[in-house]
Amino acid sequence: MGGDAVQARASTRVQAALVRQARGHLEKCYAAHMKRMVYSQLERAQLGGVPGLVPLVRAFLDVVLPPQALPTLEDGQASGAPVWPLIFYCMRAGGGKAACVAAAENSSPSVVEIVAALDHYEKSDSYRLPPDMEKKLRMSYKRAVKNSPDPFKVVITI
Repeated sequence: MGGDAVQARASTRVQAALVRQARGHLEKCYAAHMKRMVYSQLERAQLGGVPGLVPLVRAFLDVVLPPQALPTLEDGQASGAPVWPLIFYCMRAGGGKAACVAAAENSSPSVVEIVAALDHYEKSDSYRLPPDMEKKLRMSYKRAVKNSPDPFKVVITI
């Protein structure tokens, strides 16, 4: 009986389920961390009354993003926050769809490319990009992103 349990645990389906659960747990924990940070500094965070992940991330960025970092951030804003940190922290808190919706208002070519990839990723059952899209992103990274001064842009497109 013990061998059957070990064999079942080693199956790709069970391992994928464990990874999904662990990822979901980490995302919830990070969202809770952001809430704690924001609520501990409400005046600085300027949260406002709109519920949702994007306003939470925007308020979180007001708390944790130092003003001297703003000149290094590229491609403008989305939903009132620097676009790349907004995408990064939405994804870190499990809000890939929220990141897509928020960043869709930004028309920078690299943001449009990432939003399309994120949208495809979120709709995929396997959480994988098709090889052609992955190759296109890798080429874009090699061409333009890897030398960017924006650390959030570099991390997202790796």
